[in-house]
Amino acid sequence: MRRTGKSVLTAASAVVLVLAGTGAPAQAAEPSALFLSVSGSDDTWSRAIFLSCPAGEEGHYHPAGDQACADLLDADGDFDHLRGTPHFCTCERDPVVATAQGLFADALVSWTRTYRNSCALDAATGAVFRF
Repeated sequence: MRRTGKSVLTAASAVVLVLAGTGAPAQAAEPSALFLSVSGSDDTWSRAIFLSCPAGEEGHYHPAGDQACADLLDADGDFDHLRGTPHFCTCERDPVVATAQGLFADALVSWTRTYRNSCALDAATGAVFRF
């Protein structure tokens, strides 16, 4: 099952390369494009989605894109500073790995974090990884 994790990272790298080469001039609300993924321990499962800010309306875009973009804007694009939606979670140990690759505003993003379980991920990151 390791192929799944590697293919997710390969796809994310492709998104970064395509976006980095666009050379589009910055706009007032600088567009952002991120490839987000969540996987279970040892890559037993994974899911991924594309987040475009401002939020996209077509294709396989994030279902809570507007809120996810707002949350990232509040955190100045720093995934470690997301406010999340703090709530009680069990201490169950079922690790999940969250990753983000791409561009936010004018900065390249390459972020990975492991959480105790999917509830802890949701509490820490809010709408961003709710897909």
